[in-house]
Amino acid sequence: MSSTLTYLTRHRMSISLHQLPPVPVLPEGYVWVPWDNGLVDLFAEVHYLSFRGTLDAQLFRSFSKRAGCWHVINEIRLRSDFLAEATWMIASPGGCCASIQSLSASLDEGSIQNVAVVPSFRRLGLGRALVLQALHSFARLGRKTASLEVTAENQAALLLYQRLGFRKMSTAYKEIHSDESVL
Repeated sequence: MSSTLTYLTRHRMSISLHQLPPVPVLPEGYVWVPWDNGLVDLFAEVHYLSFRGTLDAQLFRSFSKRAGCWHVINEIRLRSDFLAEATWMIASPGGCCASIQSLSASLDEGSIQNVAVVPSFRRLGLGRALVLQALHSFARLGRKTASLEVTAENQAALLLYQRLGFRKMSTAYKEIHSDESVL
């Protein structure tokens, strides 16, 4: 079996936290769940269900396995720059369905690590709500800006960030080796 080499475009984006739109009200029955160390397994499961089978799972192989997602979430929470106050999950009547993890890039900048929304819960505004909740959390913590990276081929995510006011700061090209075609 031969491997195909593909390049994905990754944009680093930034936003000022000066004038943010309000955090939207979640759909009826949905609630915010703040970070708690006892929820690592739930955060990892939401991460896995959101990213498996995606371009990002080809770029970050750990995203395609439950154990890999648990490792990613656990490693993020153990970092000295982890911002528990800007790390959130959304629970629906059927269970947890979306999450976001955040780090402190500096005393002035927050960094969004992962925005995960389980596919059957997409197009409900949960991704937008998660990002705005994290941005407002950064602002409450005294950060002036926030940044993230996004795979440009993920048009829905890229459009969301652009609509919120994120601006592209730099671009990198990441190669992936795949035995399957790129999604």
